[in-house]
Amino acid sequence: MKKELKIGIFAVVVIVASFFVLNYLRGKDVFNKEIDLVGYCDNAQGLVASAPVYIKGYKAGQVSSVEYNPQKSRFDIVCSVRKEFDLTKDSRMVIYNVDIMGGKGMRIEQGTSDAPVEDGDTLSLVFETGMIDNIGEAISPLIATVTTTLDSLQTTIAGINKLLSDDNIASLSRTFRNIESTIDNLNELSESVNGKSDEITSLIADLSEFSAKLKPIADKVDSTVDGLNVTVGTLNEADIKGAVTSLKELLQNLNNPEGSLGKLLTEDSVYNSVDSLLNDINILVDNIKENPRKYLKISVF
Repeated sequence: MKKELKIGIFAVVVIVASFFVLNYLRGKDVFNKEIDLVGYCDNAQGLVASAPVYIKGYKAGQVSSVEYNPQKSRFDIVCSVRKEFDLTKDSRMVIYNVDIMGGKGMRIEQGTSDAPVEDGDTLSLVFETGMIDNIGEAISPLIATVTTTLDSLQTTIAGINKLLSDDNIASLSRTFRNIESTIDNLNELSESVNGKSDEITSLIADLSEFSAKLKPIADKVDSTVDGLNVTVGTLNEADIKGAVTSLKELLQNLNNPEGSLGKLLTEDSVYNSVDSLLNDINILVDNIKENPRKYLKISVF
């Protein structure tokens, strides 16, 4: 056998073996016929080629390719599955989480129509929200709250750091010293007051006694005021008018030069006569006091 023929046969064997090995590693059974099913989505959600495809919980194939279609701005996903599963045209592809790390898998849910799928058919494709997604949605508000709390805590810590600056600490120290001094002064004042408690008690007693003495005086003042009020109340308008009229007449008599009172006030001769008369009376009274027997004679029977 020629050397070239041997090399050719060896190459063919290597190619065939490589085909079987590659398909085996990719999960394809080269001895069973498979069909390709296509699905479209806007977001592949991390799904990659060679991901397993399950039908009724059984690994029935794998994802052959996940390619982006720029003309239609979408992802074209092709799954290769074994043809013996009775899939119908209303079956659908479902992308779901296979682990907590976010790995994605594919399963095909069988439909209810009577039309079987054919190789190259397109199925609807949906995403399943798994437990991990639900947990993520549940903790998202908590994460936001924790973030806000951390921001507030940082602000508080910054304020505390600012408060604990050297200047503020010195100011607080001065304040505490002033407070201590004030407390000492209050203690001294309290001791001073306690030492003079007897004097304070005596002063209070004196004030009480003075107040008691003032009470009768206040009662008398009240009685006097009440009497004045009664007196004023008994004066009627007619009495007041009569008194005013009499006072006017007296003033008129005093001002009238023809009257006796008027002459007494206005004429000097009358005034001098009255004054001389009063002097004579005073002299007579003095003489009587000095020598009463001369003017007073007493007879005894």
